[in-house]
Amino acid sequence: MLYLDIFKWLMLRNEVYWTGLHVVPILLLANLLLGIYYNFSVWYKVTDRTEWGAYISLIGAGITIIFNLIFIPKYSYTAAAWVTLAAYSVMTLLSYFIGQRYYAIPYPTSKMILYIVTAIGCWLISDFLTSISLFSHVGLRYSVHTAIFVAYLLMAYQLEKSSIIKYFFR
Repeated sequence: MLYLDIFKWLMLRNEVYWTGLHVVPILLLANLLLGIYYNFSVWYKVTDRTEWGAYISLIGAGITIIFNLIFIPKYSYTAAAWVTLAAYSVMTLLSYFIGQRYYAIPYPTSKMILYIVTAIGCWLISDFLTSISLFSHVGLRYSVHTAIFVAYLLMAYQLEKSSIIKYFFR
């Protein structure tokens, strides 16, 4: 997200599409949660309770259909992005909590939440700083974005240092 305004020049050369870029952070977070959901869904496959996958998917589909019907007429595709985030959030939480009941897997949830919240925080800080006129200078803006990104990577390195060392220096 820190470099979205660069990527738009590389990927979306037609400026007509740029008006929709505000939903990209919402959809990125939604799809991150979908990936986590897929990982959390292992429990119902391992325990042969695949009907739970159908129930959780139906709940997600219900949220998607109902809230899209309610909000898209007024808020357009922005509502669809938020509804997608809501549906995937509910599906992820359901799969995690129900899965812990039937087949407890010790996921590092605190660390996962820390990574997600810190990433959102970095993006919000970046977005706020970009709105300040001082950061309208492109060089300064990307220097700050790069510093934020490096700080995030350093945090991740500190949290995962032992795993990284163990993996690369067996």
